[in-house]
Amino acid sequence: MKITLVQEVQLKNLKNGYKEIRKTFDSNIMPHEGDFVTDSVWQDSYEYRVREIVINYEENNVHVLLEPVILETNNNEALNEYYEMVKLHNWE
Repeated sequence: MKITLVQEVQLKNLKNGYKEIRKTFDSNIMPHEGDFVTDSVWQDSYEYRVREIVINYEENNVHVLLEPVILETNNNEALNEYYEMVKLHNWE
């Protein structure tokens, strides 16, 4: 089954900006709301809680919405730098 992790990366004040990142991979483990997910992209906090699951049986795909990453700044350049960093960990 294809699993797609979806997460927002937000500035400290959400209305100042955010980006959505995603990572897709194959897995036979079905995530559940409340589970924690870990990935090499997160340095400070190595795991994030699953907030919502959407299962598309027709396409054999599961979308997993994770808690957002909230940057401690309102600088859009920091948001862009974070976005470039996640690409190095196979996120889009």
